Amino acid sequence: MRYDQYYDTHSAVELAAYLLPPHGTGLGTDPIPFGTLSLLSISTHRDKFPVSALSRVRPRGFTSGHSTIAGTLAFNTVDRAMFTRITDEANASYFTDHVKADELPLFDISIVLVNEFGRASYSTVIGVTLLDCGVTYSLENILLTENYSYMALDYVPLQPLLGYRGEKTSATRSWIQTVTDDVPLSSSTSSEGTLIVIPPVV
Repeated sequence: MRYDQYYDTHSAVELAAYLLPPHGTGLGTDPIPFGTLSLLSISTHRDKFPVSALSRVRPRGFTSGHSTIAGTLAFNTVDRAMFTRITDEANASYFTDHVKADELPLFDISIVLVNEFGRASYSTVIGVTLLDCGVTYSLENILLTENYSYMALDYVPLQPLLGYRGEKTSATRSWIQTVTDDVPLSSSTSSEGTLIVIPPVV
């Protein structure tokens, strides 16, 4: 493929990430933007073990165990922690007390990149649960940062959003696209597929 012909290349400055809340948890139904996200990493690990045979030095093959998906979320803090902001703005009758990030229900993260030519790609991290949280206050750094480690049930690798061509005629709204092919369902999806949030092209 000639990338200069199809204009499909992306960079991290085009990335927009959204929290997709599960239904019935007080977080609402609308995607929640990660507006202060500064880093998102995704790693996978699959347990594999060699199969040995008598009188053979080399293994005959490998067995495959379970797969682990994990990563890191980093945010620039404004006036409160990112997930504190989310719960503060949610249904107050559901969250009657201060809720820590690792107490949130499983949620999905929708990752979307739209370049200046209107070409879009997406990835989804499915069933995210937060594990560790670290906050840095330093006199040597003007930014206040918070870091979270997470594990997830599954994820969809980055791929083009086929059929989407952004237009600059409606930069004040967001596009909501339902993708049905080869996307696993999760708690924050409907029977039609995973909700993909497309930011406007400006």
